[in-house]
Amino acid sequence: MIGVDTYSDYPAAALQKTNVGSGYTLNSDLVMAMDPDCVICWGYQTSTIETLKGLGVPVLAYYPGGISDILWTIQSIGNVTGKKSAAQDTVAGMQQIIDEITGVLQNLTEGEKPKVYFEMKIGKSVGPGSITDELIQLAGGINIYGNATTKYPQPSPEYIIGENPDIIIIEDQSTKTNNDIVSQEGWDSINAVKYNQIYRINKDLNSCTPRVVEALQSFAH
Repeated sequence: MIGVDTYSDYPAAALQKTNVGSGYTLNSDLVMAMDPDCVICWGYQTSTIETLKGLGVPVLAYYPGGISDILWTIQSIGNVTGKKSAAQDTVAGMQQIIDEITGVLQNLTEGEKPKVYFEMKIGKSVGPGSITDELIQLAGGINIYGNATTKYPQPSPEYIIGENPDIIIIEDQSTKTNNDIVSQEGWDSINAVKYNQIYRINKDLNSCTPRVVEALQSFAH
């Protein structure tokens, strides 16, 4: 690994690599000067992909849509970079954590599963097709927006009050404090508020990386 984008800040060693900008503001001259064998990027960064292809740089584009896709992506990158064994070990370790958690929770009845409201730092929630929705389900919860018609629905206070979630989870990076949440009109009737079941999670765990299993552990807890 010789270069990273602006958002690649973990592990700490990533910060010691050359920063080539983001997928939207790529420093293509710097990339070419580094003479990479290939560039790995997200599949939705179409303009970057076309720029690099036009410069003759091989591109590997990934866009995992779920946990199984993340595991496959890690294995694929391991195969391409000659780190097949290390990738297999990483995937096996992740799968073990997933299996342990789902194994413990597999006999929960629907009535035993807590209803969960999740809020991103940008204020939106998560619906079907999102990795967070899958994590909530794997962790034994019921996403109150699990039947939404969009992957990232805009929350409605009235709907949330009506659904009466048992647990509220909000990303650490949100500017909202727990007090901001509980002080909203009508929210004092919500079980999560009444019983102080409001939690925070680091959004960097809740992403398409090996640390997604840490997010799963947090949700299960």
